[in-house]
Amino acid sequence: MNDYDRLFQKYNLAVAQNQDLHEQLETKMQQWKNREEQMNINETSIRELCSKILATNRSELALGKQKTWDQMPLDEVIKKATVSLDLYMKNRRELLKELLDESEKRRNEIEKLKDDISRMTAMGLSGEDLSNVDDVQKRIEKEREAEKFIEKMPESLKKQRAKIDRATADEEDDFTESEEDLYGDVGMYEKITPGSIPYKENDKRKEKKEVVRDMAVQKAHEEEIKNLRDEIKEQHWLIIDYIGKTGKSVNADIKQEIKELNSSAYNSALMFLNTKRIIRKENIKNPIRKIMTIIEFTELGRMLYFDKHKKTPAESEASVVRRNHNNLNHGYGIKAITNELKNSGEFVEVTDDTRRKYVKKLGSGIEYIPDIVCKDANGKIVYIEYEVGTTSQTDFEGKVNKMMKVTDTLNIATPNRDVAEKYCTCVKKWIINMTPTRLKNITVRIMSAEQMKGNDNIINNDSWKYVFTPGTKGDEPLINN
Repeated sequence: MNDYDRLFQKYNLAVAQNQDLHEQLETKMQQWKNREEQMNINETSIRELCSKILATNRSELALGKQKTWDQMPLDEVIKKATVSLDLYMKNRRELLKELLDESEKRRNEIEKLKDDISRMTAMGLSGEDLSNVDDVQKRIEKEREAEKFIEKMPESLKKQRAKIDRATADEEDDFTESEEDLYGDVGMYEKITPGSIPYKENDKRKEKKEVVRDMAVQKAHEEEIKNLRDEIKEQHWLIIDYIGKTGKSVNADIKQEIKELNSSAYNSALMFLNTKRIIRKENIKNPIRKIMTIIEFTELGRMLYFDKHKKTPAESEASVVRRNHNNLNHGYGIKAITNELKNSGEFVEVTDDTRRKYVKKLGSGIEYIPDIVCKDANGKIVYIEYEVGTTSQTDFEGKVNKMMKVTDTLNIATPNRDVAEKYCTCVKKWIINMTPTRLKNITVRIMSAEQMKGNDNIINNDSWKYVFTPGTKGDEPLINN
């Protein structure tokens, strides 16, 4: 091959390479063009989105004729939209909080109205009686004042009142006393002074008088049972039998279990039993269900069940809750949170029946009884206290002091966010009183029942609204979303 042939070969190679590079350039230019078109589409979409966000901010609407969002650089528009979005979300959260507060206020008003209706029904007011609204309101206010006065009475006087009531009516029935009898009793206790408290009777005489009273009450109930036999129908017995057999107390659960009655028939039968003083109803607050109706037998109801079945009815769930937790609001709140924790599937064991297995002896006769105990698959135990906002600072500190002798993670659940914030203040005061150095290994976590609903990661700190670590953060909590 001569020099000409070699040069001609190199020329052809260069032409082919040039042609290849030209084709690559055309491909790249087409790709750049497509990308530029997509970028323009994206920029237009981003600007439209930012414009909609900026339109929610009144201060951004007054830009002037020479300055519009379309004329700004895209990054500046995005920054302004981000600030406006943060402001918009903040305003939305504040509005939502106001709506929740207003909703809570309206709910309380509705509860009060329902309570007033129940009182009027219990007082046996007819349509004609209700025509004088002012008179009805005065009677309701008098009854409320009477109940408040009785609640404030010393325990010793309450016991005396209960014994006196037993002579004439069922001591547990809220519907047996007439209005005149109720205010007569209140007037009597208003006059009681330390010097007027009755002397202690001879035990035998006292016992004899109580037996006579009990026989009188039993005889009165037997007469009522005899008169009720013809009035009680099959639908009424379905409810009576179920309550007596199971001891269930939550109205919604009982209603769901009695399949033979539709909603209307059940409600009608329940109203009959309440009117005849066979059962009594009580509405309580619940952190998950909000309002729960609790149903229990009166003494007449228990005797009616015994008269039919010749055996004592099962102890009511409400009675067990009162015994273990002092009151129904606290007890059923604990049960609601326990059910949520069970449904989460995070733990192999969740129980609020802690008195059987989880009582901790701390010495000197002191015990720690947790509200809720959870155990995961690895054997890790989580203790949770449920606080409704009525515990004083002193009692709260006493509780957490006992709790930290059992665990280094103190978990506090509350019915709502306001109560959670209240206990944040309590925890801060406790940390200051104890000094953070004494609590360097302690963690305190707080969340509301609403946040706990559907939460399947209770063990981790990130799942709790407020997390105190006194050893590192002092009395300031970490606040999670």
